[in-house]
Amino acid sequence: MRQWKTLLVNTLTLSRIPLALCLCYTLYQNSTSPFLIFGFFLLTYITDMTDGFLARTFSCSTRLGGILDVSTDLLFILSLYAVMVQKGWISFFILAVVLLKFTEFLITSSILKSKKSPFVFDLFGKLSAGMFYGFPLIVSITQYGILSSFNSIERGYLLLMLTLTLLSSAQRITKCILLFKHHPTIKT
Repeated sequence: MRQWKTLLVNTLTLSRIPLALCLCYTLYQNSTSPFLIFGFFLLTYITDMTDGFLARTFSCSTRLGGILDVSTDLLFILSLYAVMVQKGWISFFILAVVLLKFTEFLITSSILKSKKSPFVFDLFGKLSAGMFYGFPLIVSITQYGILSSFNSIERGYLLLMLTLTLLSSAQRITKCILLFKHHPTIKT
């Protein structure tokens, strides 16, 4: 029975791949239907929240599930940011920050990891990742002119997202430095 539950959770996680591709295609093609775009956003966000909840509820969290979750989140974020850079909606700098943060996350996780999980999460990192996930929605709202005052909200959101990203990276890198300082024989 546990295998079926794990399969259900992992399938839900992997469903974000076609959702991300459909959303990217819809944005790239300049869809005039904000309902379609926001429907894809909503489904993607629901599957992201639901898969983790079900994995914990069914007690079927696995290392593979964690890797799939982080990988599909990254695919969603990077593909949307790439489309938005190509369309001129956001600066390449923002995409570069996301790539650097994810690279730092992988490196510091490999240093700080436990046997249970290949990834080590921190509060600032979770908050910035959530904001990475939500930023394309904020940009889309601005681009589709749904709310006229959203430009200032977008800038404030971006500033907070970048601040949380810097705090997370500083905290994680400091932990790694302290770990190496106190245990110089640790190998990654």
